[in-house]
Amino acid sequence: MNAPVAKWEGDPLRYAGKKLFILDARNGVERKHLLDWLHGTWGQVEEGEWIALPLSDESKALKLEPLAARLTASDDASLIIPVRIAWRIPNFDKDRALRLRDIVFGDPRLPGSLRARIILMRNRRRAQCVLGEPATIADLKRRFVEDVGTPGDDETSGFAGFVARQAVLTLEMQERGVVGTRYKVPRFVADSIAASPKFREAIAAIAAESGKSRRDLMPEARKYMKEVISTPSALFLDLRARLERFMMTQGYDKGFVYDPDELEQLRELIRSKPTVLLFTHKTYLDGITPNALFYDNDMTMLHSFGGINLDFFGIGTLFRRSGMIFIRRSFQDLPVYKVVLRQYIAYLLEKRFPMSWALEGTRSRLGKLMPPKYGILKYVLDAAHDGGIEDVHIVPFVTSFDLIRDVEEYAEEQTGRAKAPESFSWFIGYLKSLREPMGKVRIDLGKPVVVARAPDPEDKLALSKIAFDASVNANRVTPITETAALCMILLGTAPRGATAEELVQTMTLIADWARARGIRLSSELETLDRSALRATADTLVNSGLIHRDESGSASVYAIEPAKHAMASYYRNTIVHHFLDKAIIEFALFKV
Repeated sequence: MNAPVAKWEGDPLRYAGKKLFILDARNGVERKHLLDWLHGTWGQVEEGEWIALPLSDESKALKLEPLAARLTASDDASLIIPVRIAWRIPNFDKDRALRLRDIVFGDPRLPGSLRARIILMRNRRRAQCVLGEPATIADLKRRFVEDVGTPGDDETSGFAGFVARQAVLTLEMQERGVVGTRYKVPRFVADSIAASPKFREAIAAIAAESGKSRRDLMPEARKYMKEVISTPSALFLDLRARLERFMMTQGYDKGFVYDPDELEQLRELIRSKPTVLLFTHKTYLDGITPNALFYDNDMTMLHSFGGINLDFFGIGTLFRRSGMIFIRRSFQDLPVYKVVLRQYIAYLLEKRFPMSWALEGTRSRLGKLMPPKYGILKYVLDAAHDGGIEDVHIVPFVTSFDLIRDVEEYAEEQTGRAKAPESFSWFIGYLKSLREPMGKVRIDLGKPVVVARAPDPEDKLALSKIAFDASVNANRVTPITETAALCMILLGTAPRGATAEELVQTMTLIADWARARGIRLSSELETLDRSALRATADTLVNSGLIHRDESGSASVYAIEPAKHAMASYYRNTIVHHFLDKAIIEFALFKV
């Protein structure tokens, strides 16, 4: 009689069949520690029951032949169990501050042999062994056929490569329970894309049209993958977060003002649906606020889009390794590049990695939400259409600043001065300019625009409607802030000024009018907190935007004519709330 087939019921300790442990070990020290842990947990693990692969070592290409041989020699009932070490940093959760030596000697969560040995000698609890979700070879084969289809001629599309990628995914899912969700990053992206049937079909179509073979086009595709695909890691996510925290706390108050309930709704949305964030872009710091908010609240990292012009020395590497996707401004004549970009975006959507970019696709130098540009939005929706990805949620993300450092430059550019090109020296100068006190930063999240099914790539009307809906939802959640209200009032009273009491009375009228219409207000306007309003006025006066005359019996505020262009920028951020009111007033005046 044949021996009964072992049944997998979810408990690896009680599984009666054969087991194959995949040890994610980058060196001999990690391998020995994992084997010691296995021996203590499962009893003696024989040499033929485990294989070590440096799955977490991004600098090395995996040699899959030994794994392929083990898989071939094993029966379908064999249980594959991945294990790795999650290295912890002492007291890191308190302020998430990397030390200088961590930057010089490398990420302590990925120690080399000598460093790992020293850590184990001093504190073995820093090496926490993690067990990934086991699966039988039969189950992995079934998933392989579902995900990859008929294997291609690339090594990465083979079953061994698929098993290695699945091991990484389940290990990192378990490790996030130790280190946090903010470190959820995609791995083996290029290999996964190259192994997908849709990518192979697209390359085959280009090959047929161009007269080249698929094998001839793959080196070009690999080159574009290296250029486009972001390669985030925990170390660079921490470094970027530290830089962004430094930038945001130079002149702004510590911490963002936001609605915790809105943020929790967004967290749940990202877990269950393909999600993109469209932020209103009025300053270079607008792109920082979504990343900083997500990092501080332990949410899945964002992949953000940036022009290739930002990929300059130093900063380009930091951004690429922390989630930035650099794309060319024009690639109409590069069909392989378009396929790579489209497949990459589809991969991120399918795997629930949220993306973000500026709603307008360009910076507004007037303060208004500019007509949306369709470039990146079209790439994303085309990728969703080709990949059959449904229920894409587009979330407007609005950041409101009391003061914006860039406004003075915008006003000068309106007079004809050329925009300064971005460079490393420009970036250092920009950092220095952020030291002046600039008040608070507020974040508001708009109602998602749900794209049940992405429109056909040729349907331009559907694309424009989606972009229009996102813009309208962004305008709806843009709050009336005290800075914008002060500038609107004082520009309206120019050339005369207004006393502090007149300003409060007018703001009270505006707040009552807005509240009756469900328009969002900043907390200071919502409560008409005089001390908070005075603090904002002090910030604007100290910045030179508003002039205050205290020589009389009452303080008088005004905006000098030379500052009108700058003040109009802040007024323009809320002017859309008053368009209906203005049209009605003009009609009544005409009557």
